[in-house]
Amino acid sequence: MPPLTLVIGNKNYSSWFPRPWLLLRQARILFQEVRIPLCLPESAVALAAWSPSAKVPALHDGDVRVRDSLAVCESLNERFPDKQLWSRDAAVRAVSAERHAGFAAAWVADAATEPERIERFEHDE
Repeated sequence: MPPLTLVIGNKNYSSWFPRPWLLLRQARILFQEVRIPLCLPESAVALAAWSPSAKVPALHDGDVRVRDSLAVCESLNERFPDKQLWSRDAAVRAVSAERHAGFAAAWVADAATEPERIERFEHDE
């Protein structure tokens, strides 16, 4: 069994579940996928067994439990620095965190500089 287990819900219900899943797949990091179908009578019990908050995605890395898609991605970046999963540019990471947090005003305020930030991320070494 791979040392990492990613617990997700239905991939077609939300874009949040597949984000860490896609990152792991793209980086070719071995992991076990546990998919818990949501909206079923037994879903709450199944979720509680893997995630005390009953929230997914949840990453199990040994004794470490990480919930929330951004937190999982950041943890994976720290765990696998050779994979360069995240930009080294703090400003680019901050934009990602703002977007994740749902700061709609940041979308409007940064509209003029966004292409520059994205270009920096794409060419990050």
